[in-house]
Amino acid sequence: MNVKNCTTMIGIILVSILYFNMVSACFKPTDSFATEVSLNKDSISYDLSRIKEAENVIVIEKEEGSSEEAHKEEIAPKPTKTENGKEPSSEDYIETNAIIYRSHYNKDVAVILTEEEWEGKKYLDVKIQMPTKLVYSSHYELRVNLDTLPPIAQEIDKEYLESLGYIVEGGFQGECLEVQLTKEDICITIWSFNDIEEEDDEGEKREGFSGFSFDVKNQSSLAPELEEEFKNVLRACGFSPDLLDQAEITPRSVQDVDLVSAIDIDLDSFDWGMALKTELEWLQNNNVISGLTDEDLDGIAKVADKGTAGWNSKIRYFKGKWVQGITEEMSEETGIYMVKSLGDCNGFPIENLPEGVLEIDGRSQVSNGVDTTILIGIGIVVVAFMGVAFWIKRR
Repeated sequence: MNVKNCTTMIGIILVSILYFNMVSACFKPTDSFATEVSLNKDSISYDLSRIKEAENVIVIEKEEGSSEEAHKEEIAPKPTKTENGKEPSSEDYIETNAIIYRSHYNKDVAVILTEEEWEGKKYLDVKIQMPTKLVYSSHYELRVNLDTLPPIAQEIDKEYLESLGYIVEGGFQGECLEVQLTKEDICITIWSFNDIEEEDDEGEKREGFSGFSFDVKNQSSLAPELEEEFKNVLRACGFSPDLLDQAEITPRSVQDVDLVSAIDIDLDSFDWGMALKTELEWLQNNNVISGLTDEDLDGIAKVADKGTAGWNSKIRYFKGKWVQGITEEMSEETGIYMVKSLGDCNGFPIENLPEGVLEIDGRSQVSNGVDTTILIGIGIVVVAFMGVAFWIKRR
């Protein structure tokens, strides 16, 4: 890893820690209330011209830009207020061009259509989004900071930390170390920036450093058992436990901002697969998309679930089947990589939905993939035929 990338990574860690000093991120980001599919199969095409002109849709059009540029590292969630202090509108919640309307599976749920471009090809994304609302609470937290320590040159003792009950994530990337430890109410961030021989912009040598940030929820003082816990972590990283005496200890009250469903539908009981399949059928029956087969519809519905949305987690077509998320093989063959983000806590308020249900040429519903208008027509023919048969029999 070069100097610039290493410095950037450390900067992201430090800014993230500063951000969480002010407010904690939501536990359930917006995409936890959604499922999404990228229709990137070559045989699938789409035409949004008619749906853009229909009633009961919200069309958001922003400056043109490649969606590839949108998938970069995010340091902190977006604010819940616009710059002028007003409540955000639909355009504040959607970063790209989009079409929003009410689901034909459940009118209280949103459908968001967006166009994605990757390596010169455009695809349509279809997202089922449950409306959300913000909830606020607060808790006490103890923060223990240790920084400007010598760089960590050795691998941390992951096996020992796991024996203490921690989930250990991260490690060295070139000259940089970033590790996250979590256990119950304890969250520990460890970072290290080793010595770099190159000079900075002012001609001075870059010196390495490392640091620790210990956060413990529902604590206001460093109890003896916590002190011993943190000393064990220092030992696992090759430091003397006595360094804890140099730590900055700050008890604080932290505001929690989280998202919950804004409608009376349970996330776990909602049939995400059927909701997405129903919408895809409606879009195909109304000539918005074409090329989806029954096997495609079933394959997408099978993997659709809550939280299968967003760049890292949505559904894509890869090697003959619909898969959820980004696999290592997918990254190697397509250049699509996971991005680091703390999650979008902006939510999707129910007020962003249009008033009525979208119709195109008077058609608004589907049933098992067959348009309602067709079903009504068949019903009329059947009734007429039965009437004629009954009249002939009476004669």
